[in-house]
Amino acid sequence: DLRDRFEFAHARTPFVFEDGELSLPQISADLARGKVTGDFAMQTQEPGSPFTAHASLQHVQANDLIVRAGGPADVVRGTLDGAVEMKGDTANIQSLAGAGDLALQAGHVQQFPILAIVGDLLQIEELKQLDLEEAQTKFHVANGNVLIDAMTLRSANLSLSALGSVSLLGKMALTSTLTLNDKIRGQLPRLLRENFTASNQPGFYALDFHVNGTVSKPRTDLMERIVGRDLRDLNGVVDALFGRSHKKKKAAPAETAPPPEVSPAPTEGTPSPTPAPTP
Repeated sequence: DLRDRFEFAHARTPFVFEDGELSLPQISADLARGKVTGDFAMQTQEPGSPFTAHASLQHVQANDLIVRAGGPADVVRGTLDGAVEMKGDTANIQSLAGAGDLALQAGHVQQFPILAIVGDLLQIEELKQLDLEEAQTKFHVANGNVLIDAMTLRSANLSLSALGSVSLLGKMALTSTLTLNDKIRGQLPRLLRENFTASNQPGFYALDFHVNGTVSKPRTDLMERIVGRDLRDLNGVVDALFGRSHKKKKAAPAETAPPPEVSPAPTEGTPSPTPAPTP
């Protein structure tokens, strides 16, 4: 989501341009109070100008990175580290191929969009603000898509994992899992608790869901999976889950309108009354 928005500072590199190859062998720059290093080489005389590139991030501050890209402050805090390698034709974005990994150290996520809704509904604060013990992803790029091989966000009591793809235009198709431990699952009403099934990790319970749409406008069926596919009146469901009832007010008796006055029919030979003029 931050592509085309990075603000590098103090970027520097030696370069060599020889026999049609442009080489930047020692790239370094400052980024969000951290460092970016890497190398780049491009064959300028080959069709499509193929290139190879390697880059690594060290101690990049996530909050600074988002704020400098125009995003809100304090939504994600922590330090980003990672590496990526890419190759392809400069003239064709669909030719990109490569792999990488990213990790967020000492991570904190506030108002994570998907879970914030569920946290508000169920009044579970930890679902709205995550202090992450682990936050990392491994991915590769092929055929114009970023393919998520593994992604995990884990706090003390719950975790989110995902597999799937994100196109270079931001379209998502992820199969995800929300896993809760006994502590969080025990706070759920029984009707919702039963939708989480025992995972292969003792004491933890999992629920699969999907994320699609785009990076900027994601959609998910998480709420539907938690509440239940057949429960459509969400307000009624919440009232039932938490024991709230709304007594139906008795309808006030309808006022009976008085019968219209009927003027006696004029007798034969009696002139009809002249209607009053309209002001």
